Amino acid sequence: MRWTVVGLALGGLVLGGVTLGAGMPSWWTRSRPQAAPPAPAADTAFEQDVRPILTRRCKPCHEPGGVMYGRIPFDDPKAVRDHREGILRRIKEPREAEALRNWLGAGTSEPAEPPT
Repeated sequence: MRWTVVGLALGGLVLGGVTLGAGMPSWWTRSRPQAAPPAPAADTAFEQDVRPILTRRCKPCHEPGGVMYGRIPFDDPKAVRDHREGILRRIKEPREAEALRNWLGAGTSEPAEPPT
């Protein structure tokens, strides 16, 4: 039996009336790249609520180019979570401290404030 290429159909190759591609490995069908997933809500809250506070209060040291940026970069949500106690001690304005505590409590199983 002789196979000839007839055309392309739905991301598969049509050979003699038989479509190849369904169930084939991705290297064969060359799947299209997928869009990046949307940012989690906690990261959005970090950028909208927490990051401006940290930029205002902790600039220039913990911002790119600052002397402390290499150790504790405040544009990285994980670094902020890892240093929560020290950051909360330094944020004195009550509304800012509350916004930071709310964000730190969201998305974790830990309480926003340590028990007394």
